[in-house]
Amino acid sequence: MKIQKPPAWFIPTLSAILSILGIIVSVFLSSVVAENKAAQERKRTYAREKTQVRLSVRADPFPPGFLNEDFLYGQPARPAVPTRDDPYYQKYDLVDTVYRLCALFGWMEFYRRDPSFLNGPTKEKTAIEQHFRGIRKAFGDEFSDEKRKAGVNWIDGFILEDDQRAIGETMLETDKESRGSIMGYGAFCGRLFRIPKREDPIGNYESSQNYWVWNATRFIVELGRKETTADFRRERIKKVIAELDELSRVLDTESH
Repeated sequence: MKIQKPPAWFIPTLSAILSILGIIVSVFLSSVVAENKAAQERKRTYAREKTQVRLSVRADPFPPGFLNEDFLYGQPARPAVPTRDDPYYQKYDLVDTVYRLCALFGWMEFYRRDPSFLNGPTKEKTAIEQHFRGIRKAFGDEFSDEKRKAGVNWIDGFILEDDQRAIGETMLETDKESRGSIMGYGAFCGRLFRIPKREDPIGNYESSQNYWVWNATRFIVELGRKETTADFRRERIKKVIAELDELSRVLDTESH
């Protein structure tokens, strides 16, 4: 039986088809590899972002006495023998606490503006948004019903929601190299946290305190005042800490 030769066009056509299939497979595999790399990079970015926010959420126990208003208007001398309860280090604890509060508002404002920030698993994203709302409420809500039920005249202090956003906006880096982050501790101390005049802390002079940072600073310092009447500020800060603790648990979760 005589075997017929394939038409002259068959082999070139088959070769072309195989070549096209090879290109398609190559493109598909390259796309899969690229997507896997992108997914891993997104995962690393999300983990890094959670770590950044976690640092501003962390609440370290400081030695008593750092909530001293006098520290705002001067710089204690560095002691010859360092001890954590020395005024020099207590001033650091105070400034660091104010910085963390401002940094927290900074990350919350950054999250509000940039939908790609902290864009992780849906469940975590929902929990983070919930605790961000809880934090804003704990700092700024009047809690009128709660105060009324207690039946006492409360002394209070709060940071209103738009003021929280303004503090956060102040903390955002705007230059091209640093865009996408908030101000670090060194930049914060150099640009925003000054040693103002006691009689006019936010006046128009070189060492005046930034208005929005002063708002956050007063909230922190006034927690150290000992009042003889009912002080709702202590109740308010308990609500803040409870929300921060819950947010920390979410940020500590390892995403898959």
